[in-house]
Amino acid sequence: QAPPAQAPPGTAPPQYYYPPPQGYSAYAVPPAGQWYNSQPPAAQPPPSGYPPAGYPPAGYPPAGYPPNPYGAPRDAPTTAAPAAAAMAAGPTGSKPVSPDDLREYKKLQDIIRKLKTEGVEEKLAREQSTLRTVKTSRDQTQKELEQSKRKKIELERELTKLEGKKRLMAKMTASKKDRTEHDLDALTLKIPELEEKYTKLCSKYNTQSLIVEDLETRVTELKRAVKSTEVLFDRVFKGPNSAGTEETKRLEYSMLELRPRIAEMKTKEHTYKEATTLVGGAHQCFLQAQQAMHQAYKNSGMDVMGNFFTPGPAFQGPFDAAADIKKRQNVKKSSALVKQAGDNLEKAKMILPEMPEVNTDVIKKMPGMLMDLLLDNMISDLRARRKITQSMQLLAKSEKECQACKQWTEQKLSSECQVPIAALELELNTAKAQLESQRNAIMDAGLKTLG
Repeated sequence: QAPPAQAPPGTAPPQYYYPPPQGYSAYAVPPAGQWYNSQPPAAQPPPSGYPPAGYPPAGYPPAGYPPNPYGAPRDAPTTAAPAAAAMAAGPTGSKPVSPDDLREYKKLQDIIRKLKTEGVEEKLAREQSTLRTVKTSRDQTQKELEQSKRKKIELERELTKLEGKKRLMAKMTASKKDRTEHDLDALTLKIPELEEKYTKLCSKYNTQSLIVEDLETRVTELKRAVKSTEVLFDRVFKGPNSAGTEETKRLEYSMLELRPRIAEMKTKEHTYKEATTLVGGAHQCFLQAQQAMHQAYKNSGMDVMGNFFTPGPAFQGPFDAAADIKKRQNVKKSSALVKQAGDNLEKAKMILPEMPEVNTDVIKKMPGMLMDLLLDNMISDLRARRKITQSMQLLAKSEKECQACKQWTEQKLSSECQVPIAALELELNTAKAQLESQRNAIMDAGLKTLG
């Protein structure tokens, strides 16, 4: 493509904010070999359809934002862009706010100020906690009352049976009858007290519910006023007739840049969390497999002792048979856990390819069917014990590697995701608070002029 034609000295370079024409940078950085001579390029019209309708928005980007990293070009004119000159024309650099918007703002601020002064949100939290406590006490009292009534009916039936016994049996059941009568009298006195307590708690719960309902209505009113204020600010400070200053537009622009970055970092955080969870599960499987294999090692020792004291074919003695069964169960459990750990590590590696490797050869070398089932003698038991010992050593090595991998993923999650996200969210919240303060100051200044 041929370079643009040269223009007489003093001609201002073209100013484009979004998007720039082909051959020009968004920051007005000149193409290679131009503007740095004494003949700046002529002002050229943008290509057909550029910029699109409605772009750039009024006042975007604010004057001086983002700063030109290359500095001002040599021989470039120092006149500001028309949009920046228009914003700097007034004393506040903003267009006046309409009286109707100012009155609506004042009305909403009065509502917000009144409700926040009363502390309705804090009151609602306290009253809701009280309501939950009263509800728990009421439910417990109701349950105790129902149990007492059922117990009373059972005691009355039992007492009726005891009174119907023959005189010969009366002496034998006298003590039981006395205990039943005593329990029945105690319940007869307790039930009215529980009923009275339950009635009071129901009344207190109903009163507390009304208080909470009233506070919820007022909190809803506060949230509605805050939302209406945000809608009002969007109408006043956005669009072609924006009343914002250069500072408010700079803050808005920075917030627009921060939100996508935070969303991208949270997506990355989700990936790291998923990988960390899988690696943590694999490490837990290795620990449980070690415990099961250690128990199998103990069972193997008892199996050897059983063969020593009761030599012969399989399951000759109960001591030997029990050790054989438990040993095989623990080895089978350990093998299944190691296989699960390997699956978790494989999934984590697919999610996070840069994750450190964990040697999973232990999965292939785990003992399968121990060959001391058919030939249950001292030699086969000693061979099984040696296999278990080798598996324990491999498990210990894999567990250490998996623990190191877990620490790596946790450190990456913290340093590359959580810490940057916290910093970006703090920056976003700070910009949001500053923007709200600036907007409120503009609206308050408008209210003063309105009288």
